[in-house]
Formats: sequence, C-alpha cells, structure tokens
Amino acid sequence: MALKFPSNNLLLKPGEEPTPQRLAELFAGIQQNYDYLAGLFPLQGGAIGDPKIVRGSEALRVVRGTISTSGATSVGTGFSLTAIGTGEVKITFSPAFASTPTVVASGGATSAALAVKVLGGSTPSKSEVTLVAFNSTTGAATAGLIEFVAIGPR
Repeated sequence: MALKFPSNNLLLKPGEEPTPQRLAELFAGIQQNYDYLAGLFPLQGGAIGDPKIVRGSEALRVVRGTISTSGATSVGTGFSLTAIGTGEVKITFSPAFASTPTVVASGGATSAALAVKVLGGSTPSKSEVTLVAFNSTTGAATAGLIEFVAIGPR
C-alpha cells in the first residue's frame, strides 16, 4: 500500500522564520496527515502515542492491579474491591467489560508459598471475579499480596 499524505510541507526551510501563519500551516498539515493515517489505521482506545492503546484483532481493555495483604488497592484503577474473608477478595470492574475477560492472578513477592486462584465454584463475569490467596504448601487460605491482570473486550 502506497501512502499518499495530504500534506508534505511540514518542515521549516533553513533560514525560514517561524511566523504565526507558517506555524499554523505546519500544525494544519500535521493534523491532516494524522487524520489520514487514523482513517487507514483506526486506533482503539486513544490517540497516537497514548500508552493506553491495546491492539489486537478485537478492541481490548486491560485492567491491572495489586491488592495489599489487608485487601485494599495498592496499585491500579478501573476496579473496586470487597474483602470477603481471609485471603478472599471480590474484584468489581468499573465499567464492566463487554463480555467475560481473561483474568490472570498471582501472589506477590511477599511469600514464596503464596498462590492465587479463582474461588472454587466462582467464574469470572463481565463485571467481577473473586480470587483467593492460599498457602501452596498447606492449601490454607491466607492473607497475601495479590497481583492481577484482566484483559477483555471493551
């Protein structure tokens, strides 16, 4: 595919003064080229250079977080937490995903024996998931740092 940019006069020539009129022309040309590229390659989730853009064959959204040993949010946005019991926490996504996301979770670096799983009998929904931290040696639920990533359709 050959790209044919609408504006190719986007540089000041050596010695050229950056007058307000010339700067306005440069910025207008940049916007024309941006609009041209955006029409060819639609962006999902933001503008060029936006670190929040996630690309895939579908429009995706990523929510990630770190949950402290007390069940509070340490890192992340786009979700709220409800502590249910020892090591058990319900994550509610806000806004909800368009359909059920894939959720991956692990124990933080606080303990080598800490593991995390989706609570038995519970499956993630488009709006929430319940995780439980447990001691991988004894199997007992335990408070611990939980890190998670949820990826799903917008």
